Amino acid sequence: MKSKYNFVQVYNVWVNGRDKNDVDQHFPVNNNLDRNWHTDFKQAAMDYFKAKVRDCEGKFGLYSEIYQDYIVTLYSFEVEPVKFKEKFGLEFDLSDEQVQELVPYYVDYNFNTVAERISKFKRR
Repeated sequence: MKSKYNFVQVYNVWVNGRDKNDVDQHFPVNNNLDRNWHTDFKQAAMDYFKAKVRDCEGKFGLYSEIYQDYIVTLYSFEVEPVKFKEKFGLEFDLSDEQVQELVPYYVDYNFNTVAERISKFKRR
């Protein structure tokens, strides 16, 4: 993960239900994707287009009873490995589970939105 620009571009796709009463409130829903950060834009784009959620029974009942719909968002941001190590005392290695957990805090959840789409839940 070397870059002539001294940073690494990191991607992830999140799938969140949009609350029926306030669509600005988003909450994770079960989907077919991994929620790991990675550096592969091609994989991120494929994940974005293949993301799916089925209307299913869950802890709080049917998703469609609490969510209006769901939003699929492809995020990116730049990580400077040297600054990451200074901030957290860890080498920037996305295969490390601890690094995966700290990545969002590196930029304080201030991600770039590359793409987003809103989809309806599929009925069984």
